[in-house]
Amino acid sequence: MSEQIGTKALFRGFKKNLPYIAEKMPEMPELLYDALKNLSEGDKDDQQSEQLRKIHEQMERNHQRLSYSVIGGLVFVGGIVYLGHSANEVQSVYDVPLLTWLLSALGGLFIWLGLKE
Repeated sequence: MSEQIGTKALFRGFKKNLPYIAEKMPEMPELLYDALKNLSEGDKDDQQSEQLRKIHEQMERNHQRLSYSVIGGLVFVGGIVYLGHSANEVQSVYDVPLLTWLLSALGGLFIWLGLKE
């Protein structure tokens, strides 16, 4: 058992692999440099992926805000158009049709949702 494990076995294995180690020794500085460089670039990749994730989240928020604003604007304009086409509407408040009030309020709500942070 002591022949397989222990200091003597360690030195015997080292002696056995010494020609291979000597053969690879000239490559060691370059391999060490490449390994350190890859570790350094790995940190940069992590930072860049975190920045990209934050940019992606911001773009999603901006897209949602823009969608709310566009929908709100369209509904609001729809209310104004309805106002121009319904001069004899029976249900009105201050001589403005009730549907115009509702569409304008709904459009304003969507615009507000799009503009709030």
